Amino acid sequence: MVSTHGKLRELVGDLWNKYTRHEFVERLRNGSLPMDVFRYYLIQDTKYVREMQKAVIEAASKAPLNEAIDVLTAVFSNVERGGAEVHERLFRDLSITEEEVNNTGFNLVNYAYIRHLHYYASLGWPQFLAAWAPCMGGVTTRLVSMLLVLATPYSMHGPSSTYRAITGLGLRSS
Repeated sequence: MVSTHGKLRELVGDLWNKYTRHEFVERLRNGSLPMDVFRYYLIQDTKYVREMQKAVIEAASKAPLNEAIDVLTAVFSNVERGGAEVHERLFRDLSITEEEVNNTGFNLVNYAYIRHLHYYASLGWPQFLAAWAPCMGGVTTRLVSMLLVLATPYSMHGPSSTYRAITGLGLRSS
């Protein structure tokens, strides 16, 4: 039996491949993504995740308790699984400071999507989940992007300091 996710992917056809095989991800994977682009992505992603977490909390306040607990646990448990450590190491390795994140504005796409999430969080739980659904594919894409960084030396001249910093956490690819 085909999953709901599988059915939806079939319905959108090649759009899914364009979304998940985006040039950014491909260039990150093959090591051709400029470091300044990667830095900017990390800053924007940090800004997005912080606002998304606020929207999830707001929407969860309108959800059935068991659903809210499940979603909040899933969203915030990444810290316990080492996600924060990897993030901190990347920021340290790339010299990204909290001040830089705070002083960098949202790009227009990020800003629009954050407003979208906050608006639907204010309406209710089901509305928020529908608005958040495209991001869940994006979360997968972001996680895959980060895992590709773990598995791919960034420089053709040997492992980058980012790669060495991450693999130093014991997250080497096999």
